[in-house]
Amino acid sequence: METATAISNAETDLDSQQQQQRLEQMQSETRQYSQTYEKEDKEPKHRGCFARVLEGLDCIRVGDDGAEEDEINPFSKRRLVFVAGMAVLAVLVNLIVVPLVLANLNDSTDYDNVISYSPTITMIPRETSSTTSTSLSESLSPISIGPVPTISVTPSPTTNEPTISPTKTGPAFQIPTLTRTQEPTRLPIDLEMGLPLYTTDVINDTPNSPQAKAYNWLLKDPNFDTYSSSRKRQRMALATLFYATNQDFFTASLQDPQIDPDIVSTLFQGNDDESGGVVYWTNADGWLSYNVHECFWFSRAQLACDINQQYRYLALQKNNLVGQLPLEIGFLTNLEQLQLSDNLQIYGTLPTTVNLLTNLRALQMSNLPQLAGSLPSEIGNLHASLQTIDLRDTPFFIKRIATEIGRLVNCRQLLLGKRFSTATGTTTHTAAMPSELGMMKSLGAFTISGEEVLGILPTELATLSQLQWLSVTHTKVTGPIPHQLGSLSQLATLDLANNRLSSTLPMELGRLQKSLTSLSVNDNALTGTIPVQYSDLTNCKTMLFQNNQLEGSVPVEVCFLLSSGYIDTVGVDCKDSATSNSSGVGCNCSCECF
Repeated sequence: METATAISNAETDLDSQQQQQRLEQMQSETRQYSQTYEKEDKEPKHRGCFARVLEGLDCIRVGDDGAEEDEINPFSKRRLVFVAGMAVLAVLVNLIVVPLVLANLNDSTDYDNVISYSPTITMIPRETSSTTSTSLSESLSPISIGPVPTISVTPSPTTNEPTISPTKTGPAFQIPTLTRTQEPTRLPIDLEMGLPLYTTDVINDTPNSPQAKAYNWLLKDPNFDTYSSSRKRQRMALATLFYATNQDFFTASLQDPQIDPDIVSTLFQGNDDESGGVVYWTNADGWLSYNVHECFWFSRAQLACDINQQYRYLALQKNNLVGQLPLEIGFLTNLEQLQLSDNLQIYGTLPTTVNLLTNLRALQMSNLPQLAGSLPSEIGNLHASLQTIDLRDTPFFIKRIATEIGRLVNCRQLLLGKRFSTATGTTTHTAAMPSELGMMKSLGAFTISGEEVLGILPTELATLSQLQWLSVTHTKVTGPIPHQLGSLSQLATLDLANNRLSSTLPMELGRLQKSLTSLSVNDNALTGTIPVQYSDLTNCKTMLFQNNQLEGSVPVEVCFLLSSGYIDTVGVDCKDSATSNSSGVGCNCSCECF
């Protein structure tokens, strides 16, 4: 029994050992398989040499059977090619680019200012060196550095140039520096004045401009710092106007193509002002004087300023102003009247900054034959204040104000046109009267003349119930006289002479018996007869019908008014009844014949 038991236990132990060995063999195989898998995962067959080189490993190739084979590092090939290419590029740069740069530098060097030397280099013992070298060597005495050579640069015996001191530092010549044109001196701009860019730019860019002269004059005012910003702008505007229009017209006409050479007048000689310049204004008393308040500078208005010393009335008519009106006139925002009429040598155009004069009530610039261009559309912004526009005998054109002129609902007088001239020539600017005139409900007087005016008489004029004076003369206006004008119950003067009007005389004008005092339709192409209804115009002192294509005779009723003294003048052609071929209007009373 004991033997059997021992044998059984021995077999059990053997089985256990075999199982243990089998388990260890399986674990060993498992670890070997895991290591192989991890190795293949970390180092795949196609992993590049670059990673292996970074890890300090040899670059090898793994065959399809897993065997490792030696291989030349392909990264090394690329690196060699790259290094070789860079070397070739560096050689090309040194051979081509650098010489070109040096050549350009040498070409730009002023060799006339470069001192040429042939230096001789001599080794000098430290004991004979300069003071600077000695002190430096003494400060370094704890360190034994042996003899310190210094370089002494002396000129060649064949030259007469001075010896360069051994202590001189820096190169033997200075590299020339580029010089640029000096910008003009800029005046300091007072930001509190609030000057617009169009003024500051001119001040800085054009030192001789009227704006720069005026600003320079203002800065020199001993009381400048005591002025408010509004007063500084006020004085700036007036000074700019003075400098801009105080010119010799003859000289200005030679420099400015806008001036008609046919209107160049005799040179005006004036007095010297305080700055030493010549004054061409007829009267410039007080202007640009630091000791006189600008409100008391010469003006044809009795009072130029209000009680707050704000400029209200700029009246310089017939004062020989010569030049262009500056934009800075818009600084006078409290201005109520701008009167510059009869200055024959003001040229250019009306400044667009006139729209800033929001308190302006009267714009009077008649008889300025050199002022051209169009009435600026910005004038429509003055609809709340502007009551009078007087541009008679000034060659303004109304071509561009059709939509803006109607905004002047408070305007009472609109007087446009240029001086009539019989001179022949081609007109380059033409325009018709805009229908928007009918929107100016406060208009009491409207005049326009000039051969530039074309088209017809707008029927919208009949909507101006306040109209008292209507004058359209010396134009190329055609068509009929609107019969709607008979509804203008306050119309006193109707002057339509010297146009190209046609058709018949409207009988509706006879309704104006209470208001009409003057009727002129002469020198047109009107046809028909004189309406008998005109005998109702008992207040009309003058009737002119001559130089038309009218027929018949003056109505007996009109002759009765003439003989009774109600009418002063009736002008007709006075057809001779004895001549059958005669044309025109006959008169059997005391008419005035033309």
